[in-house]
Amino acid sequence: MDTIVVKRASLKEVDYVNDLFDQYRISGRRCTTTLPGRDDLEEMLEGQGYIVLVAVKPYRGVLHYLGYAQLSPVVSGDGEKDWGLGELFVLPEAQQNGVEKALLTAVMNYTKRKDALELLSEAASHSDTIKELYESMEYAGNA
Repeated sequence: MDTIVVKRASLKEVDYVNDLFDQYRISGRRCTTTLPGRDDLEEMLEGQGYIVLVAVKPYRGVLHYLGYAQLSPVVSGDGEKDWGLGELFVLPEAQQNGVEKALLTAVMNYTKRKDALELLSEAASHSDTIKELYESMEYAGNA
């Protein structure tokens, strides 16, 4: 697969992100969080709480949206702010091409920049593929 770019989704991309959320809904995978509708998604993309990262592949000047990771802030009992990875989804045709790893790497880099002590992953507890990848990377043991 050609170059995969992972970036924070913007409000201008709400329709593309909403399409990915719809694909996740119909994929039959168990949702660990309630996926927002389009209006709620707009609020998420405008706000500073939830973070949605998207994996895209540029091809002939057009971005093809391959998957997403949804992060939310988690405040621990001692007041420290950590992050929770609620969902990580990649379109079936893009799986096994490094998209999951690219998204998870971007998630980990984002949380490190935010000085999170821990990345809690609901997604890893519901997907063997994500769990294996998650455990093989630096945040192992926090699932």
